[in-house]
This record gives sequence, structure tokens and C-alpha cells, in this order.
Amino acid sequence: MYVLVRTDLPVLQIAVQSVHAAIEATRNFLLAESEHPHLVLCGVPSAQRLLDAADYLFLRGVRHTLFREPDRNNEPTALATEPLCGERRAVLDRFRCLTSNDFLSRIAPVTT
Repeated sequence: MYVLVRTDLPVLQIAVQSVHAAIEATRNFLLAESEHPHLVLCGVPSAQRLLDAADYLFLRGVRHTLFREPDRNNEPTALATEPLCGERRAVLDRFRCLTSNDFLSRIAPVTT
């Protein structure tokens, strides 16, 4: 399962919105007896790029769930795909995995 989340959100919202999307995709695509899927977390820079990603996935036959946050005027915040295996994962190669470096510069240093 791939989760694409907006990186223009506050750091804690990136975490929350990623989980929302993963839960929705789990409800839609996994049966209770399904094996636990791999999870890949990727970032997109804006709401528009997230919508573009959703269109891209739709056109390539990748089922996904777009999560819209009710507390943010239903704006799109993240999406999650169905579990993908093998060559089907290649369609997501264009999206960059998030790393700790994406967050380190945005977290205020702790001073004592």
C-alpha cells in the first residue's frame, strides 16, 4: 500500500492525514483475513499535486482512496492505494519516499 501525503501540511498533520488515508484504504481494499500489506509513505507538495496523483493512478488502473479532511473544509490531504505487488508497484516510482530529512528542518530545536 502506498500513501501519498501533502508535505505542505504541518508535520503532525502529515502523520495524522497519512493514517486517515491508510485506514480508509484498508476499509475499502483489504479483507479481514488479508495479509498485512507493505506500507510506503511518499510526499507530494500540494493539494493540486495530490489531485493530479489521484488522476494519474486512476488512469493506470490503480485503485486508491483520496482522503478529504472534514476539519480542513474537506480539502484533499492524502491518498492510499490498494496493496500493490511486483511490477504493479512501478507506476508509483515517480513519487518520492519521505525521509527524516523532510521533517528535521521543520521541527524546532529543543533548547534546555
